Amino acid sequence: PLDYEPSDLVDIPARFVARDDRTLQLRREACDALVRMLGAALADDVDIQVNSAYRSGSRQEQIYRRNVRRNPGQRSSARPGHSEHQLGTTVDLTDPPGEYGFSQEFVDTPQGQWLEQHAHEFGFRRTYYPENDEETGYIPEPWHWRYMGDALSR
Repeated sequence: PLDYEPSDLVDIPARFVARDDRTLQLRREACDALVRMLGAALADDVDIQVNSAYRSGSRQEQIYRRNVRRNPGQRSSARPGHSEHQLGTTVDLTDPPGEYGFSQEFVDTPQGQWLEQHAHEFGFRRTYYPENDEETGYIPEPWHWRYMGDALSR
């Protein structure tokens, strides 16, 4: 439902948020796994930042309407009440300068490559690939990662 909000949202540490003028949240378990994952990436000299995380149904409605106004046939923004972000388990990730945030080219960055190789070790899976765009209805999004827990992500 549009008014769904997880009861266990916590702030993502500011160190991992792409812009320091905002607070981003995830469900506690997902946030703990995210911090472990981004810490492991840093240990491998790969700095990954969070561009977006939990979104309320009303925020998703604003985003969706804006994107549909720009492009009525858009396939990158979920209808309100259908976004993985509203679950509080999904993040959009980027490189620290944010040059490749929300870009198909993110997959070729050190950050994108590290995630493809290691995110499953921390319970995260990329949702939208070129191979499943017909099934999902969305464009490939190499920046979009959902926490599913260890069993499902492997």
